[in-house]
Amino acid sequence: MAASVVLSFSMSGGWCGPNATLCLSGVRQPGVQAGPVSLDDVLESVNQHFPMIRAALGERLLAEGEYVAAQGNFDLKIKAGFDTTQFGFYRNRAYGVKLEQPVTQWGMTFFGGWRQGSGSFAPYAEKALTLGSGEYSGGFRLPLLRDRAIDRARADLRQADLGRDLADQVVAKMRLLVYKLAAYQYWEWVAAGRMRDVYQ
Repeated sequence: MAASVVLSFSMSGGWCGPNATLCLSGVRQPGVQAGPVSLDDVLESVNQHFPMIRAALGERLLAEGEYVAAQGNFDLKIKAGFDTTQFGFYRNRAYGVKLEQPVTQWGMTFFGGWRQGSGSFAPYAEKALTLGSGEYSGGFRLPLLRDRAIDRARADLRQADLGRDLADQVVAKMRLLVYKLAAYQYWEWVAAGRMRDVYQ
């Protein structure tokens, strides 16, 4: 049976001093032979169960999810298509595949692909016609002015990264604050137990 340490200790059911078995809210856990409660035990329990820390960790997970979503703008993209006309005067078919890989430097996007078009095409669509082995293409796109220094995808990624850092700082700050309060309460509890031993 797992037991967690709470910061508030009840006097009901007898006093549980620092050298006695563990009591939670004055109730002894049945069948559990617990040793002395150390400060590390208190801090570990607080880190796992204290609502404010758990809420901060939840915000950290949310910030991490937003960062992963922003990274999705730079995933490899695969596009494929097929078009055919088998009725009428012009009968043809065209298909191809294209790969695009955006990067974070200068708003560049690398691309490469292959396509093939066969049959008879109207004069305005003859650019779809290729040789029998198809046509390969590749290169990169680089914005010269607009979106070169920053664009929506990179701005979202930077904002999400800052959100992760901020969430880390909030978690660390919350832990320090709660650990300080927990340590204060713990040593108050230890001192009260020692005073009880002296009076006895």
